Amino acid sequence: MANEASRPALFMGALLGSFVGYVLLVATSFGGWYNYGYYVQSWGWVEGWWLAPLGIPLLGAGLLSLQGLRSPATMTRARASGAFFLALTQLILVLVGAGVFVALVSENSDWWFDAGFYGSAIGSLVAVLCLGVVRGTYPPSPYAPAPYAPVPPGPYALPQAAYAPPPAQGYAPPPAPGYAPYGPPPAYAPAAPPPPPPPPAVPPAPAPPRFCAHCGAPLAVGQRFCASCGAQAQ
Repeated sequence: MANEASRPALFMGALLGSFVGYVLLVATSFGGWYNYGYYVQSWGWVEGWWLAPLGIPLLGAGLLSLQGLRSPATMTRARASGAFFLALTQLILVLVGAGVFVALVSENSDWWFDAGFYGSAIGSLVAVLCLGVVRGTYPPSPYAPAPYAPVPPGPYALPQAAYAPPPAQGYAPPPAPGYAPYGPPPAYAPAAPPPPPPPPAVPPAPAPPRFCAHCGAPLAVGQRFCASCGAQAQ
């Protein structure tokens, strides 16, 4: 089982696989083809420095592996995981590129893979295996949730505080009969009687009847002239 002592060897394997695979991808041909005909023959190769961007993930995995060799104290599980995923991305890119190459040259008379494909594919695979093992030698991140550990069944003793008796209190004799410790009771004040009802209202007396001094005809209250003769009321 891998441990901390095996990290230098694993980083060295990932470093060699990454850089050798990157150099072979860039400096050699990825593959070639050949066409046979009666009068025309054609052939070609997929190679050149334009393949350099295709190997950037593998180059990044190699640089992180070099950091793990030169500065082990600065290497963490997160960086080892980043190098692992870079190497895995490179392996996927190489396989996808191989599929595209086969689809383009499959109609020719002959075709083959060259050192660029085999070197990058094998180098990426070696880096993936080494970095996948070395990332398991680092402890998990302290921010990761801890795994759930079920509590085993069994009796549990709850902590109990030591018993302390209540403090002793002095004896107080009961009060003597008839003794008022808080003074005499307040004097009793009888309630005031309710006020008498108001007397009933007396209706005003009716005004005396009035008559005209000239013709004797009756006059209404407030009437100033007689309705019969027109004389002014007295």
